[in-house]
Amino acid sequence: MNNEFNEKLTRCPRLGQEVIFSYCLQESGELPCPRIMHCWSHLPSLEKLLQHTLKPEQWDKFINRQTPDKISSLIEIIEAAKAKK
Repeated sequence: MNNEFNEKLTRCPRLGQEVIFSYCLQESGELPCPRIMHCWSHLPSLEKLLQHTLKPEQWDKFINRQTPDKISSLIEIIEAAKAKK
């Protein structure tokens, strides 16, 4: 996945620090981070770049992925923390 934006930086709201674009492309394993469209919206033709970079089945998975709402995410984090104790 080589493109001209791979080394560009932006602040990641999930990590609280700057990350490079190439990290966001693979943050969720075979799929880009669910927030990539929001965080990198300032890049020209971001959607076209992702469509070109991802395989068709990856693009379909990415674009149709349902992200959990904030409350569900928090409950999962709390339950995971309880399980560790």
